[in-house]
Amino acid sequence: MAKSFGITTTAGEIVKADARGHAEAVFTVTNVTARPVRGLAKVRALGDTRKEWLAVNGETERDFATGATQQFTVNFDAGANATSGKYPFRLDIVSSLNPDEDFTEGTTVTVEVSSAPAPTPIKRMNPLVWIIPVAAVVLIAIGITAWLLLRTKKVTVPDVVDKPVAEATNILADGKLTSSVRETKVTNKVAEGRVAEQSPAAGSEVAENSAVELVVEAAHPTPTPTPVATQRVNAALGKATTQSSIGFGGLPARAVDGNTSGNWSDNSVTHTNSEANAWWQVDLGAAHSIAQIKVWNRTDCCPERLANFYVFVSNAPFASNDLNSTISQPGVFAFQAPSQAGTPTTITVGKTGRYVRIQLVGANFLSLAEVQVMADVTASAQSNEAGKRQPILARDFLPHGRSDWTLAFASVNGPTTTSRTVITPALILAPASLKI
Repeated sequence: MAKSFGITTTAGEIVKADARGHAEAVFTVTNVTARPVRGLAKVRALGDTRKEWLAVNGETERDFATGATQQFTVNFDAGANATSGKYPFRLDIVSSLNPDEDFTEGTTVTVEVSSAPAPTPIKRMNPLVWIIPVAAVVLIAIGITAWLLLRTKKVTVPDVVDKPVAEATNILADGKLTSSVRETKVTNKVAEGRVAEQSPAAGSEVAENSAVELVVEAAHPTPTPTPVATQRVNAALGKATTQSSIGFGGLPARAVDGNTSGNWSDNSVTHTNSEANAWWQVDLGAAHSIAQIKVWNRTDCCPERLANFYVFVSNAPFASNDLNSTISQPGVFAFQAPSQAGTPTTITVGKTGRYVRIQLVGANFLSLAEVQVMADVTASAQSNEAGKRQPILARDFLPHGRSDWTLAFASVNGPTTTSRTVITPALILAPASLKI
């Protein structure tokens, strides 16, 4: 299998450690493929080298654009008392997606360690001369450290009620606090999309970096004068989907295939390239009364990618792929989820719409395990959907020895029509009891 990475080093075959037993080696790693890849750096101790002497500076797992290079610095710390000798090691890079088959071994670098010279004997002093001052300094240091550790800096919680979620998050961050959207609901206190409640309340004294829980005003549902019997269904199931790009074969239709598994190996997770404001959207085919949108995050890795994103709903097609333009487009319902998505994250909508889009605020990959658009539909609409003809494959009841098949169109509420066109056998068979 072709390797995804090339590894070079500016260090020679022999690197001399300093008196503390420390040395460094810089490795340059290049993506030699024609596609973006993610690689994991692993430093290998060879010979008499101990694993705990070696460490890679910074992140060991990184994203590589096509043809991009990144540098990894390996620190060697054997300590001043290490035995003289030569200690080899190397840096390997493995593909995060296929670590068992796609890996590259780097050049071996050997660190030469020399024993430190014997210390010069010093004249001993009377211990009493220095023990008392040192003890005093130690006690003072202990007292100062305990005071620094035990004190808790307090901050005042600002008032973010009636603020848009994004603005409230920024205000809290400026005040050295974090935010968390606890729920969205109708309180009739503020306009939709704004903070209706906060906990702790404004003016409270709390520790720095404390979390302030927010309740966001949900869309106010329009009352209907005449009650109509409805049923809540997933209007997005099997509908037409698009996304800003396709990465690693993660087709957009995977988010509406009815499978909520967030494991990539189950072939039910979408994937875009890493890009600014990556987006995914579905066309429901007609306007629906949307009650909720449920978003399932990926679970086998990288769940942090689906964080700080917008969910848009519109009756008309989105006029632009630009995030700010979509936010300001007339008639578009916009909800920002500033925290990481769950399995699922449920968003109350209460709006009529045909088009649903999910778009990241920053630059990253966008992966979705499933998106369910829960809409309330009438019995007549359900009946129209049920009456649509769908093609199925059924075994033709032919005399013994015949092997041709027929294409049948079955209807739940209507008659069945049959075509005698001979086609290639398929994996899905109609049951023997089906009337054709």
